[in-house]
Amino acid sequence: MMKTENGLIPLDGTYNTRDVGGYQTSNGAAIRPHRLLRSDSLHALTSADVARLHDFGLKTVVDLRRDEEREKEPNRLAGEAWIDYHPNPLFDREPYARGIPVHQVAGYYCALVDTSQPEIRDVLRLLADPASYPVLVHCAVGKDRTGLLVALALALASVPSDTIAADYALSDALIEPLKPKYRHLFRVNTTLPPETYEALLTAPPQAMLDLLHYLDVQYGGVFVYARQIGLSDREIQQIRDNLISG
Repeated sequence: MMKTENGLIPLDGTYNTRDVGGYQTSNGAAIRPHRLLRSDSLHALTSADVARLHDFGLKTVVDLRRDEEREKEPNRLAGEAWIDYHPNPLFDREPYARGIPVHQVAGYYCALVDTSQPEIRDVLRLLADPASYPVLVHCAVGKDRTGLLVALALALASVPSDTIAADYALSDALIEPLKPKYRHLFRVNTTLPPETYEALLTAPPQAMLDLLHYLDVQYGGVFVYARQIGLSDREIQQIRDNLISG
């Protein structure tokens, strides 16, 4: 399946489907292509898109959206016999209740790594299983929940923080066509002022750098965090083996 220079996989029904393969690790290896995909919602996939993903060999889909999101916009791949579909909502433990300033994107991500540890652990365990691959992880726009999980996976594979932040920031321009929809939802369903929800619709690389720094300061780094939420050293090594080429 064709992809562009920034890893974008052109599908008719998504805006932000990307292959994270090709990124260099700090020890001179690289992330294997055709292993880990990230995406926005898959509800609008066309029949041609489904055929492309089937031909790609996709095996596992992790859907990080809330129950109500999935009910309103059902995952187009959920009923496919060749897909192992895992709904794993990352919003169930509402971080706003902890007083995290919602206008701070990084603050929201830091809250999620604190409050959604069982869900994060379950996704990382899927990534530790060689039989899961290729894997696609997605949420609504492919920026926040997806960005967090992909960042953790890449960090466990020793991809440098600057590279992880740059990958995250690619979403900013790619989701531009989706922003009017989510501006409307923010206006109708929340009392957030425009400057707050506009900030939440961006993907500044500093937000991801701040999250990775938070993991260093609060937990002692991503490897310690992974162990603390329940992953074994063997599972962590399996994630690395599954993602890193030769």
